Amino acid sequence: MQKGLSDLQVFDYIIGHADRNPGNWIYIKDAHNNITGVRGIDNDDSFGQRWVAKGTTGDQNEPKTPDVPPVVDVTTAIKILNLDLGANANLLAGLSPAEITAARDRLQHVKDEIITRARAGHIAVLANEANPNGQLATLRLLVNGQ
Repeated sequence: MQKGLSDLQVFDYIIGHADRNPGNWIYIKDAHNNITGVRGIDNDDSFGQRWVAKGTTGDQNEPKTPDVPPVVDVTTAIKILNLDLGANANLLAGLSPAEITAARDRLQHVKDEIITRARAGHIAVLANEANPNGQLATLRLLVNGQ
């Protein structure tokens, strides 16, 4: 569940979600009613061009979404570093040019933060991670280009 909440926080940052709270995410459960993750719901307050992360303006009306989490999972880090918002026209359909620019800027910020965290060793590798050494090698290539 912690990975799911961390991933949701990263996703919310990229989409500029301004109102994430416990009332608009749900638990995902398996057939045995065990919690296996979380899913964000009520995403209608997203992609604003003037969105900023919580705690950056001092304004009491700023969005509730904090910055990138302090530790990011290796699989999520690789996916984010490989993400290209321009690669899928449907992904940005309906957004204004200013909203697209703002989303790209937020994505770049997340990528920069992930690179910083990777270089500082703040990347999580889960116990059930398939091929953790391969994942870390892939991340190292993305971060350092070598």
